[in-house]
Amino acid sequence: MKKTLQFLFALMVTATISAQKPAIDFNDGTFNYTITDATNGYVDLHSMIVPETNVVIPGSTMDGFIPYTVTGIGVGAFSVNTANNKGAGNEDNAAVETVSLPASVTKLDAHVFRDNPNLTTINLENIVDMGSNAFVLCKGLTGVIDLSACTDLDNYAFFDCPGITGLNIPVVETIGNGGLYNMDGVKEFNVPSSVVSVGTLFLGDTGGANILEQVQLNWDATQLANVTFANDSKFFRMEWLPNGVEGDDFNDTTVKIYVPVGSKSAYETHPSWGKFPSANIIEGTMPALSVKTVDAKALGFSVYPNPTSGVVSIKNVQAVNAEVSVFDLNGRSLLNRNVNTNLSEINISNLSAGMYLFKVKTDAGQFTQRIVKQ
Repeated sequence: MKKTLQFLFALMVTATISAQKPAIDFNDGTFNYTITDATNGYVDLHSMIVPETNVVIPGSTMDGFIPYTVTGIGVGAFSVNTANNKGAGNEDNAAVETVSLPASVTKLDAHVFRDNPNLTTINLENIVDMGSNAFVLCKGLTGVIDLSACTDLDNYAFFDCPGITGLNIPVVETIGNGGLYNMDGVKEFNVPSSVVSVGTLFLGDTGGANILEQVQLNWDATQLANVTFANDSKFFRMEWLPNGVEGDDFNDTTVKIYVPVGSKSAYETHPSWGKFPSANIIEGTMPALSVKTVDAKALGFSVYPNPTSGVVSIKNVQAVNAEVSVFDLNGRSLLNRNVNTNLSEINISNLSAGMYLFKVKTDAGQFTQRIVKQ
């Protein structure tokens, strides 16, 4: 089922990218640009000229003697031409691992980093408008994504990004189709009361991981009545539920919905949220599940070698208790082990060659590191 959905999804977006890709107006020797507002001097970055691993996008540029401010990243600017994205990207973009965005960039257009396999780091705290399919299949992204300025989270922005463990969206107003969908590393979502419009396939996953445990909804009864849901029958989907049934079986889900005090009855009678068992709708604030994501060095850990032929060493300077989990890029858990010594070894020689996510969790925080098995 998942492969079918992704195949249809790929066919749909490939044509969309080709149709919407704008023309290049000028370049500065490093990047191509498209002028979006000649009067105010605004441009979108169109594409890279020379492949780079660590990309620093300038806040301003020049076309001859004319200055411009870079305010957006254009359609498919850093997307990669893959089997899922055939004909709609550039293989050279696969070189990109980190991207630094200036404060002037507040808009990412559709498919901007789609299918980019090596992208691990990008700052998104100034993005207001997040385009559709912007980070689809960017499986190198990990941790909590900070979208603290984002008001528009468009369709499937982070679809199939299993390394992401959360989204910080405190002021978002519109969440498109699949806006919080198929992120198999996310255990909880906090949906702010600022949201006024929600697309179909709002929550859930298709990978069978079913890691989502709880959702905090902040609409009171009056606010809830004014929120637009695009499709009440498909706003929540867990493809494989505990009883093995595929589909939208709300009675079998264990996901808990936390709502403001005094609003439970409004949710119980709501066309969408009322599908959940009453026992799953709880008034109050959801308990803390997430452990803060920090740098490995800050926790006193290092994971090596990378790449490895089979044995991965985990140096634990303070010998604290830690849980080590290994996942593939589809979010499937392959190995779990507790460690509490200065040096431990994890043997993955039985795994196929490829990239894996090592998640190390302690009481003080957690980090995720990509390891390549040769």
